[in-house]
Formats: sequence, structure tokens, C-alpha cells
Amino acid sequence: MQDFILELKVSTSTAKKELLMNFRYPLWVIFWAIMPVFWLAPLIFQGQALIGGRSSSSFAALSGNSDFVTFNIVGSSLYAYVMSALWGMGLSLRREQWSGTLETVMVSPCNKFFILLGKAASDRLLTTFYAV
Repeated sequence: MQDFILELKVSTSTAKKELLMNFRYPLWVIFWAIMPVFWLAPLIFQGQALIGGRSSSSFAALSGNSDFVTFNIVGSSLYAYVMSALWGMGLSLRREQWSGTLETVMVSPCNKFFILLGKAASDRLLTTFYAV
């Protein structure tokens, strides 16, 4: 039980380090907070140009929801979480390599799964922050 508590401390420390590194650069935070608007805007404008409004009976028949704007917002949020899960941990290891600390992380005596768990937790928190 003591070992498991120590491994959880590794995860929380890793998550804290990742969050501190991401919030250390305010321009990146602003960029990633504004960027989803630029991803959604073309979809919304294109949908309004093709449909002529915010809702469509044809779209409702295909998706079960007549409001395509809400459909795009929910879909984009889900897409962000899936991409965070698929790319987040691998990219965080790549960032460790770029910063020259990957070897130190890999030779540490803790379980590597808990390091990745901490990186995944920080990615989830960041994705939630940007989605909100």
C-alpha cells in the first residue's frame, strides 16, 4: 500500500509539473483558448451558407439533432478529448526528449505507468480548461 501511495505521488507530481509548464507561457494559454473558435467558425459559416439558417430537417434526419451548431460544438469537444488521449502522452514524452530530460525520467526508480498517468491527467485538465 505504501508503494502505491508513492506511485500516486509520482503521478500528481508529474501532472503538476506539466500544468506548471503549460501555464508558464501566457501567450500559449491565450492561443489555445482562442484557437477552437477558429476551428469551429468555418464549420458554422459553411453550414449556415448551405442551409440558410441554424437548423435543418435533413440534418435532423441524419444526426437526430436539427441544430448543427450545437452538434459541431459537442463534436469538437469530444474530438479534443480523443486527440488528447491519443496524442497527449506521446507528445509529452517527445517534449521530455526535446528538453533533455527523457533519460532522467526513464532511469528513475518509479513505475513508468504512473509517470504517463500523471501526463494523461494534466492533458485531461488542460483539455477541459480549453473546452470550457
